[in-house]
Amino acid sequence: MSACNTIPASTPQITVLDNNATIGGISDGSYPLEATKFVSLHADRSLRLNRTCTQVLRLNLVQRKGYQDTIIELKNRAILMGGNSVSLVSWREQGSRTILLGNIYMCKGKSFHIHPHPQV
Repeated sequence: MSACNTIPASTPQITVLDNNATIGGISDGSYPLEATKFVSLHADRSLRLNRTCTQVLRLNLVQRKGYQDTIIELKNRAILMGGNSVSLVSWREQGSRTILLGNIYMCKGKSFHIHPHPQV
């Protein structure tokens, strides 16, 4: 009976990719997530001394992008980590790289606002 119920199975072919190959293009620019408009940049000292703020993460970010794109990437990561404020501890540009050390904070007492401030 088993011979009558067998279905020939085709062997799936597995494609092996080169580990050094990149699939898709890597963008030179950075694009802010929708919620980054609620992440603001402050002096680290003011966030550390604010009792409603908790440091979520200290992040060393190295990118082959300019300062503005690197700040966008820091704010994107803040959103992903649950933060709403960021600060820069150190920053430098070396050749085509931007290197920054930043802190991500979640501030409970923060009134969320949009930068730049809207014209009223």
